[in-house]
Amino acid sequence: MIMKRELYSIALLALSLGLGGCVKESWEDCFPPIEPRRDIEEAMIVRAYDNEGNDITISDRFFDGTIMVFDAEKKLIRDIRIPREDLGVERVIPLPEGLTAGDVVSIAAWGNIRANMFMLPYNMGDDMSRPFVALAPDTSMPHHMLSPGDVFYGAREFTVGESDSQYDEVTIDGSTIKIVHNFEIRPLNAHLDITVRGLPAGADERDYYFRLRNQSSGYTLGGTPFENPTAPAEIHKEGMFNMANELVSAEPYQLVPSLIEDGVERFPMMIEVMQSVGDMDHGDDDSDISLAGIVMDDIHDDPIELHTGMTTHVLIELGEPGEAQVQVKVLPWGEMYQWSEWE
Repeated sequence: MIMKRELYSIALLALSLGLGGCVKESWEDCFPPIEPRRDIEEAMIVRAYDNEGNDITISDRFFDGTIMVFDAEKKLIRDIRIPREDLGVERVIPLPEGLTAGDVVSIAAWGNIRANMFMLPYNMGDDMSRPFVALAPDTSMPHHMLSPGDVFYGAREFTVGESDSQYDEVTIDGSTIKIVHNFEIRPLNAHLDITVRGLPAGADERDYYFRLRNQSSGYTLGGTPFENPTAPAEIHKEGMFNMANELVSAEPYQLVPSLIEDGVERFPMMIEVMQSVGDMDHGDDDSDISLAGIVMDDIHDDPIELHTGMTTHVLIELGEPGEAQVQVKVLPWGEMYQWSEWE
């Protein structure tokens, strides 16, 4: 009996210490406040930037967007088209069924994927490595492809229900927490600028053109180049003569970058300087002749590589028929290079 009385006293003492100053008039001192349940709403804003960092979202260069959502295993679980009028503004993205707070997702944001390209069939559950967009055929020239237009791309990984202070904005409206994820997309293509020396003085630029052979013929869902080794993309490009009688690119050509693995280009970029003979229908392999053969590497035997956001400047010095010496400079996109005498 004495033992029970002692235990009862100890329990009362513990209760009084725990409540510590709890009185009927101030029950808030007795129990911690209960946080109200809050719902999480995810949203995103897609903005496009050029390689100089200028915001070009609301401009003539950028006209559509596509969002691809992947799960933690990099499998496609949702695709969302963003019309022109929704670019640069908040767009609420409902979470795909089965995703909950704490799940990791990857987002691939695209812009202008229909610019001289076409979308390949895909399905939910496809891996990020699946080919997504490919160069469109040049209907004016058999067996040739069009050069891609301004294709934009950006990717981010984030956790559902969490924000990154570097990119995201968080607001609380009543019982709702709203997380706005900001996505930046930038040009994905490479640029190629060509200068050719050694052509006859007074030559007519209409008689010459470039034939470009690029094994990279499109992009995967994850934004990397994919190749078609059995059928390289052949692209026809006109040139023009400058004041120094050099045949040059009228402007740098946009191309899908080289596919490089472990620092090695799988299939080098190939350039041919072509002279048209007979009629003016360029692209007839039986009538046109190659003045330089297929140029694949420079004087140091380094391959001609194309890189996202960079311009590959190529100088071709023609010599004996079918022979040429080549120099290459790779510079940031938009940075022009003036070749001096043979360097």
